[in-house]
Amino acid sequence: MSEAGNVELVKRGYAAFNQGNVVALLDLFAPDIEWQWPSVAEIPHSGNRRGRNEVARCFELLAADEEPVDFQQRDFISQGDHVVVIGSYKARAKATQRTYETDYVHVWAVRDGKLAKCQLVYDTETAANAYRR
Repeated sequence: MSEAGNVELVKRGYAAFNQGNVVALLDLFAPDIEWQWPSVAEIPHSGNRRGRNEVARCFELLAADEEPVDFQQRDFISQGDHVVVIGSYKARAKATQRTYETDYVHVWAVRDGKLAKCQLVYDTETAANAYRR
């Protein structure tokens, strides 16, 4: 795919997530997708995953754990088969009812027209504080 095509693929993924359409999002993923989420003891949905089924489980846990309040994608930067997304996220931890806000960077890799890898970078300490009882 072209760099512009890769960006459009990633944008379709965010649109599906923002519409709550996890099935459509998962369909954009390669069967063996690598999901690199920093592991944080207080956050049950955190941690690395591999494959659509494991990532689907991550989204189930995410929905049970927190309520997104605002999820913005500001910049999409493409080079070769990678797309970097810079944005901001605000959510409420359901267990404590505390909110947190963080900027994030998501680094996507595209392979054969599918999203093959995502590395998530964000302020894990701020998120963990919202979950701590």
